[in-house]
Amino acid sequence: MRLMFFSLCFLYSFCYSVVLDIPNKFKPYTSVLIKQVNKNIIYKLNEDEPRLIASNVKLFTTYFALNELHPDFHWYTKLLYSGFIKNYVLYGNLYLVGGGDPTLSTSSIYYIFSKLKNLGIKKIVGQIILDSSLFNSIPRYSFLDTNPYDTDTILPTGLMINGENVNVKLTVEDKVVKLDSDLYRFSIVNNLKIDKKELTCAASLYDKIKVDKISDKIILSGSISSSCKNKKLAYRFLSNFAYNRMIVHQIIDHFCIDLDGDVVGGLLDKRAKLIFEYQSPNLEQVLMDMNKFSKNLIAETIILTVGAIKTTNNNTYQQGITSYKEFLKKNGFLNKASKMENGAGLSRFEYFSASEVVSLLERVSNSKYKSEFIATLPIPGMDGTLKNSFMAYQDNVHAKTGRLNDTYALSGYFVSRSGVSYVFSVIFNNTDDFNSDLYAQSNSIITSLFKQLYNR
Repeated sequence: MRLMFFSLCFLYSFCYSVVLDIPNKFKPYTSVLIKQVNKNIIYKLNEDEPRLIASNVKLFTTYFALNELHPDFHWYTKLLYSGFIKNYVLYGNLYLVGGGDPTLSTSSIYYIFSKLKNLGIKKIVGQIILDSSLFNSIPRYSFLDTNPYDTDTILPTGLMINGENVNVKLTVEDKVVKLDSDLYRFSIVNNLKIDKKELTCAASLYDKIKVDKISDKIILSGSISSSCKNKKLAYRFLSNFAYNRMIVHQIIDHFCIDLDGDVVGGLLDKRAKLIFEYQSPNLEQVLMDMNKFSKNLIAETIILTVGAIKTTNNNTYQQGITSYKEFLKKNGFLNKASKMENGAGLSRFEYFSASEVVSLLERVSNSKYKSEFIATLPIPGMDGTLKNSFMAYQDNVHAKTGRLNDTYALSGYFVSRSGVSYVFSVIFNNTDDFNSDLYAQSNSIITSLFKQLYNR
């Protein structure tokens, strides 16, 4: 009888050593696969069903990047000039040429332009030309907010500073809404008012604030609660060129460099001479930023970077996404339902099964990039998107979160207290059909899983 019992367990998979209390209404939309690394499956549910996995797609993009670009890869931004320098004056053009660096910030540009001061240049008789041409085509999306000011609508370019985010800080003082922003040479008209009926600061202030843009003037209107204190919002107010131009004007004004011409878009003169080449952090560090804080722009930039530097770059996006698809297919990670768009998971077509996610994670655990890959993932109670979740398992879990309005996923690695390693993927789809307690219930299911794995 004992032999027959275990045979039936194996045949019908009804007696796993892990037990998850998944409500029946969730089960048709849920996929789970948990496996001891290089050994047996200990729980499965709909594991081969293709699902939307949101930002868990970045796990595949991470492995693709490590293999195609390698951990020590850097992006480079160049400062060059044409003409000649005499008596602290540059007679010619200055070129700022983007190399696709997704980490480029205002402080990076300050550092680059400080090299002009080292040369003693106080005046430019010519133009400052911004060259963003490295990426000649951009990703496609099937899932974007229709609000044109939403930062999710920002797409990568060859020269991108601060991810083109305009930051606005709101606070209420003396019954008046006050705001501050990092805009330069642009004005914000503050028509925000106090909503006396609203007792708590809305979880999404974006729904409470209306944005209108007229020329270089931005108008904010609407009502917010008096309880809102130091709330930070990010918007897409400017085009790529307008944003870059704003930052460059701010910096040359700070350095008191007199510009006879203007800041314009254009292409590098091949005869230009190099002043300075700015190096980004290495790829491993950038991937940490991408995965821990689920930054879509970095994932998209990786696809474009492969298209730009590993192909003929006749069509950056198409060649980059083709390389990505071929990599996934070669490694057995691409199913017939999936149509890759951007490698970020901000998509209605990037479908993967729990089996494919676990297969990737197990493949990584046996690869030369294991340590680099795992280091990019959030740790519960410590950093990124898991900072406030599953804190009892800080020493046991490295995992990637994923969320869309109807999707929640968590996949990664778990080490039990006895040192046994597991890979897992838990995916919930159609979550907008469930009640508002879905995330609490899904986290309860995952917490139960972690408790059982911990004690194995």
